[in-house]
Amino acid sequence: MKKDDVQNMIEKFVDQERSTGPNPFLSTRVMTKITSPVIENTILHPSLKFALVVGGLVSAVAGGVALGSTYSTRTNNEKVLCINDTQIENFGFYYTIGEE
Repeated sequence: MKKDDVQNMIEKFVDQERSTGPNPFLSTRVMTKITSPVIENTILHPSLKFALVVGGLVSAVAGGVALGSTYSTRTNNEKVLCINDTQIENFGFYYTIGEE
């Protein structure tokens, strides 16, 4: 029973869509859009856009070179060795052996 109701609703909807008349103004609007020339509303001139893009790329590369040149590895070849011999060799052990 439900399938019949759904089928009837679908048929009613399709019939309503078929009975709807076409909009005569729609074709007129579409044809005017097709035939009218395209006017671009640009704020900047195309050559100015190109110059801005090139300027941005140049500044990015210059900034990268500047940041790369600030980095330097400083090698320190001087090495200092500071050792407390009394803890390593433990001479106090030998002194206690002689006293026994």
